Amino acid sequence: MLVENIKCHVMKAHSTMWIIVRRGVIILKVINKIVAILETLGHNESLGTAELSKILGMPAATVHRILSELNKHGLIEKDENSKKYRLGWKIMNLSYKALKCEQQQFHVQLILPYLKMLSQETKETVFLAVTMQNKVVCIEKVDGQRNLRFYVEIGREMPLNCSAAAKAILAYKSNAFREEVIGSNGFILYTQHSIDNMQEYEAQLNEVRNNGYAICDNEIEIGSKAVAVPIFDSEGQVLSSISLIGPNQRVSEQFANILALMKGAAEDITMKLKHGQIV
Repeated sequence: MLVENIKCHVMKAHSTMWIIVRRGVIILKVINKIVAILETLGHNESLGTAELSKILGMPAATVHRILSELNKHGLIEKDENSKKYRLGWKIMNLSYKALKCEQQQFHVQLILPYLKMLSQETKETVFLAVTMQNKVVCIEKVDGQRNLRFYVEIGREMPLNCSAAAKAILAYKSNAFREEVIGSNGFILYTQHSIDNMQEYEAQLNEVRNNGYAICDNEIEIGSKAVAVPIFDSEGQVLSSISLIGPNQRVSEQFANILALMKGAAEDITMKLKHGQIV
């Protein structure tokens, strides 16, 4: 009788554990669907249920249920005229709070005046990028005075294999870190000039370490050129990078002056961080 009771309890325990695991898998699938919908809306001005269903390959009924819940919680908003959805006020509020935290961590208040100075001196767009988990992300930007718009925006991920911003940071990271982030992100090809293999990539990063700066020459957008320099923290670890982007010909013609200004700014910021002169 005792043995039978034990067998019964074991079977019930196994059954309960199977139900818990199954529910966990279902929850993870739902979360992945929610994230996919939010990311897709983030890359588009607005989309309807049918459009999202087609893009994501999800049943329209599933998309509709998720959209209804997200709308209820303010994470997305529905235009009653077009019946399309866009990211909501709560997403913007959360993004703003996250950005403020990152800006504090990476000393943006100290660095921003240098970005403004570089943009004013060169009339080009200048921005600050940092590593977040296995991404390189722009967290601050000063637009140039020539009314030109390029790939970079605050909050945008910078291509690891193409952008000068990413190269200037990853060149000073460990081999293990680079292999991890490249392994999880891969090589994204934007133009025929984009780097598509690890050997060429490591060779460029070696040049970055030798020269103290990185270049993106027609690798993301044809006709554009970016230059980036690293910033180091008080312990000598790479913290971030400052990048300047503009039309290829103009940046090339002013390259020596641009590089001198950028290196001077980066060295000044690094020195202030080293000596604890943090705003």
